[in-house]
Amino acid sequence: MAKEIGILKLSPFVREFLTKDLLFVNANIYNRDKSMKDVYIIRNKSDVKQTLGVLIAPLIPELFVCKTLELPWKDNVNNASCIPIGSYICRYTQSARLSRVTGKAIFTYEVLNVANRLGIRIHSANYFSQLSGCVALGDTHKDINFDGQLDVIHSGDTIKKFVDLMEQEDFILHIISIELYLLKA
Repeated sequence: MAKEIGILKLSPFVREFLTKDLLFVNANIYNRDKSMKDVYIIRNKSDVKQTLGVLIAPLIPELFVCKTLELPWKDNVNNASCIPIGSYICRYTQSARLSRVTGKAIFTYEVLNVANRLGIRIHSANYFSQLSGCVALGDTHKDINFDGQLDVIHSGDTIKKFVDLMEQEDFILHIISIELYLLKA
């Protein structure tokens, strides 16, 4: 059973957003393969060092939920910024950089078709300082290095579970900011 990290505690406003407004987001990706699964990153806090959020994969028969960690928004600068809000195809591919660093073939999900960016990955990491524009997954946000910033923990296990549940298949990643949505409301 997936962990229910905040799902049952969502406010009616956020619940309505997730059920109604995400339908609009789904319609905005072109050449969509209808068989592809939808995965959502809902960003809920950002500062000058990092961006925190929740990844939700409404898989059948299981709902997968985990925490995300990204760099802050810095005008989509390569290796320094989080991914722009939008919808992207993700594909399980070999990472040349991670394979070179480890000396063995490393496969991760790659986020494709991000304007002016290449090599964006969903991979394990605990701290924002370990990211170069990629997304880290973990089961909890916690300040594990006592620097005053929330990190993600159990990242390797969370990534493995996510990849296993996704069966290494392509999916559509929808990135949304609750903070921006609340400003519009």
